[in-house]
Amino acid sequence: RPRRAPALAGRLAPALPADLRAGVCEVVLDVLGRPEFAFMFAGNSRPEVRIAGELDDHPVEGQIDRLVVSDHEVVVVDFKTGAPPASWDDAPAGYRDQIADYVRLLADAYPGRRVRGMLFYIEGPVLLAMAPER
Repeated sequence: RPRRAPALAGRLAPALPADLRAGVCEVVLDVLGRPEFAFMFAGNSRPEVRIAGELDDHPVEGQIDRLVVSDHEVVVVDFKTGAPPASWDDAPAGYRDQIADYVRLLADAYPGRRVRGMLFYIEGPVLLAMAPER
């Protein structure tokens, strides 16, 4: 990965300055190299999953950055940039509401499985988990 990342970044973002591309590669390689984040990129995960449904008589639609589905659990992860908040409760309400909506929709789609929502801040990197439903 470290040898191939710069060439890939050059093909995908040729207009970015080389030093910025190198910084992006460094961040991405750091994230991919951390065992605590490996579940997001495992074989049972999918990127950019469209989701749509209705909650409380209102349409909800969006795109899940990473969806991880196992026999017992479903995890929805939304990637964010910028400085990470100190905790889930400190994250912007709009982000928290978005993930809560996705969790509710997925709970209907995957009955009997635990559904968890998370925000992943690339700068840090920091993974914040939504409190489980009571």
